[in-house]
Amino acid sequence: DGIDEIVTGPGPGVVFGAHVRGWNHDGSGLSELPGLSFFAFSWPEHRFGAKVSARADLDGDGRDEIVAGLGPDPDVGTTVSVFSYDGSTVTSLATLESFTGLTHGATVASGRF
Repeated sequence: DGIDEIVTGPGPGVVFGAHVRGWNHDGSGLSELPGLSFFAFSWPEHRFGAKVSARADLDGDGRDEIVAGLGPDPDVGTTVSVFSYDGSTVTSLATLESFTGLTHGATVASGRF
């Protein structure tokens, strides 16, 4: 709809894993975005949440993508994944290990440089 949305990921210590959800605010309240509810990383292996950023048009289609980093689990790497959302469906676009050999997750942010 051309209006910014809210994208959430749970913090560490939750049983929901890296469950990412999207919300729309229409002026009268919040409602869940259709189809924007997914696990950014496999569950239950990755149970320490996800850090999300949704302000990056990485594929040039005019829509911002969702960038998610693994939560601060001491037993996992620093994986970052990118997802597109077309208004009804989430698609995985890319995954990378941001710091090979390190653990404890990855914090993500996006910007134009």
